[in-house]
Amino acid sequence: MIDEIFSRLLDYAAIYDIEVGFEDRLSPNTPCTADSKTRRILINLNWHIPRQLPFQLAHEITHILNGDSNLLYFTPSKTGIEGDANSGAICLLVPMYFENVDPSLARVDEFMSFFAISPNMRDICSGAIKGFYNAK
Repeated sequence: MIDEIFSRLLDYAAIYDIEVGFEDRLSPNTPCTADSKTRRILINLNWHIPRQLPFQLAHEITHILNGDSNLLYFTPSKTGIEGDANSGAICLLVPMYFENVDPSLARVDEFMSFFAISPNMRDICSGAIKGFYNAK
């Protein structure tokens, strides 16, 4: 499922004319980056938490769609433009993850674990999941 979601995010980026590149020679601690001016994202395939890559890609897509300036790096913050990008990433991932999940089986902790989302984002994840099911 993680590969399918990653692929769907790449398709989503392409719709918005966002170029995504991949690098496997970076340090495992070098986060993914986005450049809103050039509409390019660089994904570190050597990242130390591989299951987090879809979340990071969604995060970087959100930076570009928000028009955030400068060269931006993934962080698990809840505030400022990084917090906004994390919230946007969660909103992108929730429908992809839960589209075929009965509401009675929706678990915020499983979602967060699946994408290695920081525990400080639990309230944002919970709200996005509730919003998703309320909109159905």
